Amino acid sequence: MSQQKSEDFMNLEEFRNRYSDASETLFKDGIEYSVLGNETQDEYDLLADYYDVFMREEFGWYPEYIIPIIRKFVFPHQLILDAGVGTGLIGQELARYNYKRLWGIDISTQMLEKAKTDGNYECLNWADLYKPLAFEDNFFDAIISIGVLIHVNHPQLLREFLRVTKRGGHIILANRIDRFRAFGFMDEAEKMTNEGLWKSLYHNIKNYCTNMTEYINTPDLHYTEDVYQVLE
Repeated sequence: MSQQKSEDFMNLEEFRNRYSDASETLFKDGIEYSVLGNETQDEYDLLADYYDVFMREEFGWYPEYIIPIIRKFVFPHQLILDAGVGTGLIGQELARYNYKRLWGIDISTQMLEKAKTDGNYECLNWADLYKPLAFEDNFFDAIISIGVLIHVNHPQLLREFLRVTKRGGHIILANRIDRFRAFGFMDEAEKMTNEGLWKSLYHNIKNYCTNMTEYINTPDLHYTEDVYQVLE
């Protein structure tokens, strides 16, 4: 094994250990959740350096899965908020298709620093998704939030997404079924539909973690992909 490959391997092993340690903080009653305050930020800051390679190598999770759906409903010239931007994996892929008006928010300052390196985002800001979003009403043409809400036990966040999205705009979500249900997001989404606030344009179930046998064989660990259009 070359020295570089050996270093990469050790880095990944270090990340696995850090991820395991972080999970002790981010788990409660068997369901992962994002604890309030600095604790969450600190844990994700620890994961930032090796996050991308870990998601690909360990989980087999690729942002490419959601890109065709985004491209179907959102045009490159539109203003998009990537809520829970992480290291900017989604922006890297959208940049290949000339999406330039990307904004991102995240609770991890270290992940935001990683997201800045490629220059794919017009604007990146720290944000706590448990708190009101620091944007005006009807501000974005679209919001995307991929694999994020399973870490946020706050289903009213969907109403904040709707508030800052223009009428006729789109909200695109992809999240693990078990936690999306447990945290009340499924019920909240249905309520918002029944209240006439948005309508569902697309729904699909897909396994996003292709390297994990447990995920492949357990339907509740698959992801629900949903596109909603904000109504007038």
